[in-house]
Amino acid sequence: MEESSKFALVFVLLFLIAVPLILAAPNQVTLQGKLTNAAGAATASTTVNATFRIYDSFVNGTQLWIQETNITTDANGVYDIILRNINLSFADQYYLGITLGSDLEAAPRINLTSSPYSFRANVSEDLNQNNSYVVRNLTVTANTTLGSGELSTLQINTLYLNLTTQDMNFSGGLGISGSSSYFTGKLGIGMIIPASKLDVIGDVSIAGPLNASSINITGNSYFATASGNVGIGTISPTYKLQIIGNVSISDNLTVDAGTLFVDSVNNRVGIGQTSPNVTLGVSGRANITGYLEVGGGLNVSNGMNVISGKVGIGTTSPNYKLDVAGTINASGLLLTNNTFSITQAGTVGVNTTNSGSTLTVAGTFNASGSGTGPGLYVNGAGNVGIGTTAPGEKLHIIGSINVSSAYLANTNGSASAPVYSYWNDTNTGGFSPTPDTLAWTTGGTERVRIDSSGKVGINTTSPAEALDVNGNIKLSSAEPLINISGPIIRKSGNDIVISD
Repeated sequence: MEESSKFALVFVLLFLIAVPLILAAPNQVTLQGKLTNAAGAATASTTVNATFRIYDSFVNGTQLWIQETNITTDANGVYDIILRNINLSFADQYYLGITLGSDLEAAPRINLTSSPYSFRANVSEDLNQNNSYVVRNLTVTANTTLGSGELSTLQINTLYLNLTTQDMNFSGGLGISGSSSYFTGKLGIGMIIPASKLDVIGDVSIAGPLNASSINITGNSYFATASGNVGIGTISPTYKLQIIGNVSISDNLTVDAGTLFVDSVNNRVGIGQTSPNVTLGVSGRANITGYLEVGGGLNVSNGMNVISGKVGIGTTSPNYKLDVAGTINASGLLLTNNTFSITQAGTVGVNTTNSGSTLTVAGTFNASGSGTGPGLYVNGAGNVGIGTTAPGEKLHIIGSINVSSAYLANTNGSASAPVYSYWNDTNTGGFSPTPDTLAWTTGGTERVRIDSSGKVGINTTSPAEALDVNGNIKLSSAEPLINISGPIIRKSGNDIVISD
């Protein structure tokens, strides 16, 4: 830009008339000069942003220090600026570069000679390192470097080194060889602002014992109390070792000389034993108040096996949910949902737990033998079927009946409802109309009766003879049907004939 070009020309003149001066303490440089324009006229009462840099080379090199500030000229174009906080020792040759505004750095750089090197007056270069010097009082207001690294930086052989108002910071190593050392304030290692009496950033190695009333690691990851309790993940342990969180142990674990043993080599756990030969070995009784879940087989040395959800007692290959090889002794047995129960009194209930009889069945009952059809079946209505699973009456039999003893009916029946009838013809059969009398009925009407004297009546309920027929009798055959000995009565036309 045009303004920047003018300033660039002005700085060429500025470099020639600049007179840098040095103050012994603190490390500051006073720089004075005059700012003119391209025509040589003073640039009066003007404020310009300037950047000052110190290098270790006349061109290029390494920038060692930088400061950006505004310079203001007076009525004659003269400016006076103090460059502050220069943290250089001036033991080497330095060069000052100046940049005005957004222009490039002016060239050439100013060779800092003479006055700036008065900073070296702060260094006692003529002290003999083999001599001893006594200083009654040494006050340091800035940074201090002791030693060159070849010998000990600071040695104190008697009395103490007391810091009463300020801190002491060590950027390198610190060796203390005395028999006892103490700090009344806070000591930081790896940090300059310790928050505790001893604040360490980094690893700590302790070869001897560590005595402390309590130890708390940041984040409550570890805490040891004066009573000897140790907490990991908690700052208030109530046991000798209390851990909040997961625990990982890469080697064997033994608790109370064998109460609990963890074999990390074979991945086995022993309870009451230190040489488990299975994944979990227990010597003694186990009391489990909750569920015991087994993913594989469960083998008990006294004869019980659990395989694929099947329990075998006395057998190693159970085929059912409970497979027992041997006798079972139980005070009672109740299956799921009250489907089957056996009481201590010897009663059996099916679909009920209220088995008041030897066998109580709530619902249908079916008993079959070795035949192909159903055997005995009892439905919920109390009907009994033999040879059928659908009994329509109290006793329904399909097949032959062999009765070796008397059959007693609890009713005499009637002509319309005989006590003995047929499945599909209930009003046809036999009944007893009066004591010692037997009658047969068809279609609900009595047809034949045998009274107590042995007389047979057909179509009559009061037979007067051995055979009393109320109605016609038809006899037809090629052979004689009836042989009669004695007189007979016959009818011929309108006549009655009695013959021998």
